Amino acid sequence: MKTSEILECLSASAGPAKARGPVVFEVRNARLLAAEGSPFSGKYAPDARKAYVEFDICHSLPNVSKLPHVGCVSGFHPAALARCHAVLRHQQTNLHHLLRAYDPDTIPHDRIIGAVVDTWYPEEPKGGWVVPEKREEAIPIRVLAVVFKMANGAAAMLKKHVEGKEEWSVSIECSAATLDDVGIWIQDERKLVPLKEADDDLLAKVNKSKNGGLELGKDASGNPLALAYGAIDGEILFEGVAYTPDPAELAAEITRVRMSAAEFDFDFANGIRRNWPSIWHSDKGMNAVAFSLWAEMRAGRKSKAIEDFTTRRLEVAATADEEDVSLAAVVRLMKWGVVGPMGAEKMKSVVEAAKGRFKLGAGR
Repeated sequence: MKTSEILECLSASAGPAKARGPVVFEVRNARLLAAEGSPFSGKYAPDARKAYVEFDICHSLPNVSKLPHVGCVSGFHPAALARCHAVLRHQQTNLHHLLRAYDPDTIPHDRIIGAVVDTWYPEEPKGGWVVPEKREEAIPIRVLAVVFKMANGAAAMLKKHVEGKEEWSVSIECSAATLDDVGIWIQDERKLVPLKEADDDLLAKVNKSKNGGLELGKDASGNPLALAYGAIDGEILFEGVAYTPDPAELAAEITRVRMSAAEFDFDFANGIRRNWPSIWHSDKGMNAVAFSLWAEMRAGRKSKAIEDFTTRRLEVAATADEEDVSLAAVVRLMKWGVVGPMGAEKMKSVVEAAKGRFKLGAGR
């Protein structure tokens, strides 16, 4: 296949394919972690309207992935990732690769839910960048992305991931613009050949697939050849990142979710606790310890229990059912000091309406 045809094929297949077959992925434990140990620690603060998701993506060679929109195995040289990772900043993030630009005939509207705000890659080692010996040593881009909770599907995705009901990961969207930006990784030789320097024998192993993507042959040991975005000295055109339960890159992983819980009106909650015990115990008397820890936290006290409370509180906020406006659900959130998806005023109105069913000061 001619180099010009390969580039044309890559340009035409930018963005995911119309239909993606099922991809086997590794199940990992969902984690809701604080910012300690992060290169972005202290730089970005979540609030009631936005969350931050930190993840590892684009692990370097020798790690390779089969990107559905290309149709062949692909990877990245660490030198190219180090040089180009910042291109990913401020690019869009979406759900399931659903952007109308990728397939106007079947995708009616975009599902953009945020953007990449920062990236990090380690400094170049002494002696320059080389491909690690083992896949376990592959170096990823560390990414921090903002998620707009009000975007359609964003809150549901975060909730499923944090609850562990559905493990979500990330999938890169990228392309190449010139022959300088593409190479071929020969696994058995541990050699990356820039496409413009490839000989006829190597180019003969690159063919166009039936769906318009690329099919690369195998090396002498039977390992698949891999398309290397950015080659060694070229550029990588990062276009965005998709959140998906079935990532093509098995090594990609969401490592942190940072969310803040909007604080409920403490005086209102405390008034219900003192004067309306029947309402206060409508959650079957549970979560009382949470309220005590909330009060201690507000008083400025510090303890391991309070630290655990603040972490658990974020989980309570993240997993609150936006459709559950029952008194028991509202009281539970109120005891944790959390404003649920229905908003503080709606929560208060549910409690106020319940007062008509109970007597002031009545017990359980």
